Amino acid sequence: MQSNTKVDQGREVTRQDVAGALMALSSLPKRQTVDPSTEFDAYCVALDRVRNIDLGEAVRSVLQGGCGHAFFPSPPELRLRCNAVMESRLDVLQRERRAQCEREQRASMPMIIHSAEERRRVADLYRDYLSRVNGAAVGDDPAVIKDKYDAKALAAIPDRVGNSPNPPNP
Repeated sequence: MQSNTKVDQGREVTRQDVAGALMALSSLPKRQTVDPSTEFDAYCVALDRVRNIDLGEAVRSVLQGGCGHAFFPSPPELRLRCNAVMESRLDVLQRERRAQCEREQRASMPMIIHSAEERRRVADLYRDYLSRVNGAAVGDDPAVIKDKYDAKALAAIPDRVGNSPNPPNP
């Protein structure tokens, strides 16, 4: 089952979006470039097929120190920030879709209501199981073991010190 909920994932960035992002980042210190037009084209190529919401969040991340330095990001650095934002956003969307699917599946399943007889039968089985398990623990008592087994058979067990036919030499 899939949900019919459509989430706005933005649109691909335009040259205007790239120019706006670079303008927002312009307060950061930047190295000198030879040709601003070539630099702008490099950013446009690096940000090709990026969604505008991811670019906006990446710019916010850079301004908040997400690159690990306080300088204007290079085209690949800005693309890497966009990719990280996109992966995070897609992970959230995937978790939300999975949770919605699980909710829909649970809602479509009938509620299982056990009768009093079924509950009583399960309780009896559980009580029987506990009595067998607890009874096995009582068997570890040496007095119970001596009563249950023949003394000659116990004396013949070779790994008991003092009772084996050939006691170990210290």
